[in-house]
Amino acid sequence: MFKRRIKNKILREVVEYAFALAIAAVVFFVVYNYVARTGIVDGVSMNDTLRHGQIVVINKVAYWFNEPRQGDIVTFPDPENPERHLIKRIVAVSGDEVDFIAGYVFVNGIPLAEEFGAAGSGVGSVRFPHTVAEGAVFVLGDNRIQSKDSRFIEVGDIPVEDITGRVTFRLLPFRDFGMIR
Repeated sequence: MFKRRIKNKILREVVEYAFALAIAAVVFFVVYNYVARTGIVDGVSMNDTLRHGQIVVINKVAYWFNEPRQGDIVTFPDPENPERHLIKRIVAVSGDEVDFIAGYVFVNGIPLAEEFGAAGSGVGSVRFPHTVAEGAVFVLGDNRIQSKDSRFIEVGDIPVEDITGRVTFRLLPFRDFGMIR
């Protein structure tokens, strides 16, 4: 009788742990696929804001109730390789006119106030001035000299529905831990 009680207790604990693990797995699956996930910065196109190898949090629900805004850092599938995602900064939204003059970005005739020193040319295959398509955004890397972004026809304007999330937080390395501007 004592052995049976111990077996029942062990079995009950195993079932409880298995149930807790199943719930944790479901919660992880839902959060990772529909709410937020991590990503690794690949390349130098967002230097100095983001550096190669940093691990960031991508907020996948950011645009469920809000529209993308100028200044947001977003992820979207690389048009040339949809398995890979690009990280870029939105500089203009639907209907805005983008131009490059003397290495500076102008949106609707106003120079873009950039705190991260991202001067770079409008060299690419898109002709400027350029009006952003309806339902799309115009993105640039912060490191304009080494970024393939909306200045190039291969990337072009990014349809809002193609944006997979907003990069909001830097996890690793720990010395860079914190919110992203």
